[in-house]
Amino acid sequence: MITRERLAELIRYATTGALCASLNIGLSMFLTEYAGLHYLVSLAVCSMLVIVVGFFLNRSWTFRMQGTAILAQFVRYALATSANVVIGLVACAFMVEQLHVQYMYAIAIIAIVFAPMIYVVHRVWTFGLTLFYGK
Repeated sequence: MITRERLAELIRYATTGALCASLNIGLSMFLTEYAGLHYLVSLAVCSMLVIVVGFFLNRSWTFRMQGTAILAQFVRYALATSANVVIGLVACAFMVEQLHVQYMYAIAIIAIVFAPMIYVVHRVWTFGLTLFYGK
């Protein structure tokens, strides 16, 4: 059963994810369309920025973490999210090159598909919270 507190956290996580995905898509489109970078290069560059933004939003707002473990949490967050980015880049390239999906749609689809898994990874591994009971 999902508590009211956990539902609020999931809504904050989805909101943070939507904001980060929108930032990633918008910046990637700008770098691709106006700066002339290949869409995968744009996506990789934007992902680095979004990792930082996502970490601070998730730490302070989504999971409401405090304390001094910020560096260790950031390293875990960056590692997990970077692995997700690499998988996402491969999936994006496949969707664009083989399935002929526009890159901006591919980015959004990948973000939605990976969101539940990365939520669990960040909640449990990055921030050390339990998955099912309590905080």
